[in-house]
Amino acid sequence: VMETQDGAFSEISTLNYGRLCYSLEKYEEAVNAYETLSQIAQLENNKLEALVGKMKSYFMCRNYEQTIIEAKELLANQKADNSMKRLGNYHLAKSMLATDKREEAIPLLEALSKDKGDAIGAEATYLLIEDAYDTGDFTSVENRTFAFSESGSGESYWLARSFIVLGDSYVEQNNIEQALATFNSIKENYEPSGVNDDIAGLLKTRLDKLSKLNAQ
Repeated sequence: VMETQDGAFSEISTLNYGRLCYSLEKYEEAVNAYETLSQIAQLENNKLEALVGKMKSYFMCRNYEQTIIEAKELLANQKADNSMKRLGNYHLAKSMLATDKREEAIPLLEALSKDKGDAIGAEATYLLIEDAYDTGDFTSVENRTFAFSESGSGESYWLARSFIVLGDSYVEQNNIEQALATFNSIKENYEPSGVNDDIAGLLKTRLDKLSKLNAQ
């Protein structure tokens, strides 16, 4: 049906093909579908979905430079609603981090992290904590992690990741006792979100390493 170039039928077929490819993690095919959709779409909502789809698919293909282009185009689109713009800023910030544009990414993450109630805001908060760790600002790591914990966010995965970074910061400061207490607390209280949850593995690696250090 896509190849018939038959107006509305071709448009909706291309849209559904893009959605299907993305859901099946066939991201290169999704890019092609959404690129085609952006060229043939007549309906405004389909044009917007094509733009969002391209951005997300390029990101999953690790084509971060193109993701930045698509995200900026989305953010400049007056038809994009607040949720689309939030998604655009998220992909823009993550792609900037991936392409060593830290100074441009940090303000975007700060803005996204103001709302810690959704996955985007929670991950942005974690990324800021990780950035503070990478720059050796361990006081900021601690302050940001406890503020995250006190925010009431239900995003337990990103909170656990943040506390793991806090534990790492204690190790860097040679506060092994506090690091062990932090890691063990996560191990005892965290509920995995599914079979692909990596928190247990991250904790095991750290606890095994500290156990070997203590044995020396």
